[in-house]
Formats: sequence, structure tokens, C-alpha cells
Amino acid sequence: MKRLLLVIIMTFFLPACVAQQQDIENLDYRLATLSQAYDNLERRLASLEKEVATLNQERGKITKAQAERLEGLSRHQAELATEVERLRAEMMRIDGRLEELAFREERSEKNFQQFQAEIISRLDTLETQVSRLSQKKVLKEKARAQKEKVAKIEAEMELYDQALELFKKGRYQQAKEAFQRYLEQYPQGKRVANAIFWIGECEYQLKRFEEAILEYQKVIEKYPQSIKVPAAMLKQGLAFLRLGDTESAKIIFRRLLKRYPHSEQAKTARSYLKKLR
Repeated sequence: MKRLLLVIIMTFFLPACVAQQQDIENLDYRLATLSQAYDNLERRLASLEKEVATLNQERGKITKAQAERLEGLSRHQAELATEVERLRAEMMRIDGRLEELAFREERSEKNFQQFQAEIISRLDTLETQVSRLSQKKVLKEKARAQKEKVAKIEAEMELYDQALELFKKGRYQQAKEAFQRYLEQYPQGKRVANAIFWIGECEYQLKRFEEAILEYQKVIEKYPQSIKVPAAMLKQGLAFLRLGDTESAKIIFRRLLKRYPHSEQAKTARSYLKKLR
């Protein structure tokens, strides 16, 4: 951002600086040319003065033609002297112009540096303000996201608790439907394994034991780390008993004892195995 503004600033200031620098270069070149011409004229004037002096010394011996030549040289000498004075005045004028331009350039440079420093200071202030606004925006976004997350969790838990309350009241069909809505709305929710288990419990209470066994098996296979697995295995064995399949029930109870020997469900399974011998 700073670089962009500095480029804009330079766009306004550089043309004037370049033009002023061009004037200085042109005047330097002209001054050099005049200086060379001035030196040439001075050398010519010196040569003429020497020649005139020589001729003046021999004035008594010169002929008419030589006198005419001496007069012409004198006029030419006067013209050269006039030209030399003109060149000297022009050189002085150019020298003064150069000093003026140099002063103006120095002053422009100081003004530009001061202006540049002010712009950079303003940019720093703006960057600080933008940074603060960005931080505030990020914090607001985080707060909003957190609020939405909390609201989603609350809504999820509210639906789950409503379904569980229906189960506790013995309204098993309505509870099953509520748990199914929970799974539809929150397929990645924190209580998915629990909801499936309670659907199995609803089926069990409605004496649909085969359906209950299938729901318990979903918990066991899909969510092996869930705390509901031991309970699902126990209720699966009991469902097999209700169906009169004691052999399958024994297999499930023994598997439960092997996998979770210290669980509360293992104690119940061990008790049933003693009865089934």
C-alpha cells in the first residue's frame, strides 16, 4: 500500500523535477558552449591586440595599405571586445539562472521529502487503524462462529433430551421417531451412537426383538469405542433370549465377558450364563 501511494506521489512530483533538471542540463550545455566561444574570442582578441601593438610600434614605417589594414584591425578589435563583453554578460546571466534553479531544486527536494515523510506517517496511522479493524473483525467472526456452534450444540442436545424424555415416559414409538429425527439432522452429532442404542431400546420395549438386535449391532460395529457397546451387547443377548435363541444369546454373553470382563454388563451376562447351563 505504501509503495502504491509513493508511486502516485512520484507521478505528480517527478514531471516537475524532470523538467527542472532538463532546464539545468540545457543551461549547463549552453554555458559550456558560450564559455568555449568566449575563450576563442579572447584568444583572437589577444592575438589582434598583439598584432595592433606591433603595428603601432612600426607606425612611422608603414605604408598607406598597412595603415588601412591597421585601421581595419582596430575596428575588428573593437567588435571582438564588444562581443566578448556580450558573451560575458550572457554567461553571468546564465550563471545566475543556474544558481536560481539549483536553489529551487534544493527547496523542491526539501518540500518533497517533508511531504513524503507526512504521507508515510499517515500511511502508518492508516495501517494501524486497518490492523485494529481487521483484528476486531476476526474477533467478531470468531465470536459469531462460537455462538453459532453453541446454538447448534444446544439445539442438538435439546432434540436428544426430548427423545430421551419420551422414552422415559414410555412413549416408545414417539421416542423412536424423535431419535431418528436426531440422526437425520445431526448425522455427525456427539450422541449418534447413543441415539441408535435408544432406537434399539424402543424396538425392544415394543417387543420387536429382531429390529432391536439389528439396531444394537449398528452400535457394536460402527461405534466400537462408544460406552454404549457393552450395554448393546447385553441387550442383544437378551433379545435373542426373548426370541428363544439361547445358543445365540450364550455366544453374545461370552463375547461380552471376553471383551468387557470388568463392566457392569459383564456381571449380568455371567449371571444369565449360569442360568442357561
